[in-house]
Amino acid sequence: MLLRQYYQLGCSGQKLEIIQFFQQHSLIKTSLNCEKCQETMTMSEFDKRQDGYVWRCPKRTCRSTRSIRCESFFLNSNESLGDWLLTMLEWAREIPERCVFLEASPFSLQDWRAWICCPD
Repeated sequence: MLLRQYYQLGCSGQKLEIIQFFQQHSLIKTSLNCEKCQETMTMSEFDKRQDGYVWRCPKRTCRSTRSIRCESFFLNSNESLGDWLLTMLEWAREIPERCVFLEASPFSLQDWRAWICCPD
């Protein structure tokens, strides 16, 4: 994929494709076991969450859900995954930190430094 295509993906709002991109790069889990019953959870569409998807237990007697961001450094962030993608692209291109925050992303400088210095 070309850099331009990554930017288009980040701006597109195509939530599933952005999630799959992060999964391919091991930044979001590709599978998860239910904490309650240990059943393998499935990724399900869920419009009430910012990311549009959750992990859901398929077992009818359980049906628990978890954030698609669980066990990732995205978990405590309120920023969209698309914004994260755009910010990472700017960082990878070595654009000065100040410019990244002024032009490309609504992230707080504190969130970004925490991710760079102390990734989970």
